[in-house]
Amino acid sequence: MANTQKNILYIGSDKGYWSNLTHRFKLNYQHVEFDFINLPPCNMDTVNSQILECLDINPSFVYLDLSKTEQPLYQLGQYLKRTTAFANTPVIGLIEDINKLEETLLLGFDFVFIKCAEIHDVIYHPYFKRFPKEALKKDFALARTTIESKVVETMRIGYFAEDYMHIECDSDFNVGDILKIKTSLPEDCVKSKYFTVKHKSERDLYYSYRFSYDLEYKLIDDLVFNNEDIEEANKIADEKVRKNAIDHIQKGRNLKIEEHEKNKIKLKKNLKAWINDNKDAKVAKRTKVLIVDENLSFLTSEKRRLDSFPCTIRIETALSDDFIQIDHYLPQLIVFKIPEVVLSAQEEMLPEDKQHEIKVRNESKLTEFFSRLVSKVNSIEDYTPFIIIFNCKSFTSKAFQDTFRYDFILTNPNRIDLDMILKMADLYQTKQDEKFKKVVQDKIAKLRKEDPLKYGKLNISDFEENRFYVSKKHKLSRASYEQVIQIKAISESEVYFLTEYALELGNYRLSDPFPMVIRLVPQDGKPFQQQDGKLLYKSLIHSIGENEKKELRRHINDVYTSHKKEEREKEEAEFQELNKKVLEEALEKEKNDKHDQDKE
Repeated sequence: MANTQKNILYIGSDKGYWSNLTHRFKLNYQHVEFDFINLPPCNMDTVNSQILECLDINPSFVYLDLSKTEQPLYQLGQYLKRTTAFANTPVIGLIEDINKLEETLLLGFDFVFIKCAEIHDVIYHPYFKRFPKEALKKDFALARTTIESKVVETMRIGYFAEDYMHIECDSDFNVGDILKIKTSLPEDCVKSKYFTVKHKSERDLYYSYRFSYDLEYKLIDDLVFNNEDIEEANKIADEKVRKNAIDHIQKGRNLKIEEHEKNKIKLKKNLKAWINDNKDAKVAKRTKVLIVDENLSFLTSEKRRLDSFPCTIRIETALSDDFIQIDHYLPQLIVFKIPEVVLSAQEEMLPEDKQHEIKVRNESKLTEFFSRLVSKVNSIEDYTPFIIIFNCKSFTSKAFQDTFRYDFILTNPNRIDLDMILKMADLYQTKQDEKFKKVVQDKIAKLRKEDPLKYGKLNISDFEENRFYVSKKHKLSRASYEQVIQIKAISESEVYFLTEYALELGNYRLSDPFPMVIRLVPQDGKPFQQQDGKLLYKSLIHSIGENEKKELRRHINDVYTSHKKEEREKEEAEFQELNKKVLEEALEKEKNDKHDQDKE
């Protein structure tokens, strides 16, 4: 096992809980060197500085105690999980109020634990996720079973349009699929739980999911008629009576069909009015900015909340080789800070011109990176973002534009200037609005010229889709999708189950044997194993309290002892059968021996 030091970071003020946690870490992993670090929780004005503290510490695990401080640590956890630097670092939320569970899970925490005396999983689960070969656990009873259950994925809804809703999730669907999804849509607008996939994308996402979909409303379920009444009517011998009976049935059906169509029209009208009434409830942030800074140093002097600006700001410590972040967000502004050159003690003794040469060489090494970045941008249809390069002391904007044949590159020799970026974002949005306005005005002029009477009252709003952008904190922003699974084994810490469909390794709700949250984790480096033509997943149980844990233990004990009882009963039956067979053979032999003696 590895002996390298592991930094365990706890941000919170519960000294007793932290003391217990550190004690158990030391007890369970006596062979590992730990550095236990406790930081006081930030407030809304110091979230940015605490992000920098976390980067500097480079923790193996981060525990955020939300029992006393919620919103600032919610934001901190969300920012950490969105950066490449913390992609593999488990961020754990600790809560006392179970009513805060759903909100915490939605923010992307790897695990959420309800603070109590049960502490094994609080240590084991993050350890297994980060260091699966080093994690140590108790030998809990594993109950073999075949329980049918459901895994429930939480989806996020971005907005509602008149014909569809826009969602993001990890499930992989195809255009044309009909899905049963639970939402909080008002029933006087949408009665059906069924939606049809009309569009699918892996780009321009807001949340940290894999896909976005436009799902067309069903509004109301189709009418289904039972043909038993027709079959009974057809059995009537008298032709006239039979015909009247069938006509009566058909007339009743026609009335239901007519009523069904009226209901559909009414629902559509209600939905349109609901969207129109709420379309101004939230102003959508239409411009997205991605800031890439390996140490996020611009946050040192930035006290403003990153979510307080009129544009969406995402922060990153690095871009992946395939630039997946560009695909994911499609930011209109890509901001990149060239890393600072750290001179050695010997290099610092060199003249300034020699030091400058070293820095120029460092920037020149990034030529291949920027070439690939521009190629990535050019490969995406109808996408021309601004690329702003800060801390670029050797090359002008013109030099970059000419080198990479991309006109929307700007260089700046200074460190990242957020105010400048915000002005650029505002300028970009203004130009986009002007461009859209001109295109629409030209189209209106053309249509009016073709038919002044028909198109005389057209205006720009007629070309804008009515959308109700819903706040991410509102229950309307949440939807859920269920898939049937078969649980094969369960302990008080883990669940193994079979499913026909591939699942993303993340958090899901489990419906049976009773509600809980599970985190899917790899097995031997693979997301799942093959078994009986299906996919076998391993998951870790979390987000349950002390009482639920006791109930889980009782359930496992019942299943385990029931299984053992069945084994004993089977063994007893086999033993009785064997005794019976031996006795019958002995009697048969005795009978044959007697018969042979009589013959003699």
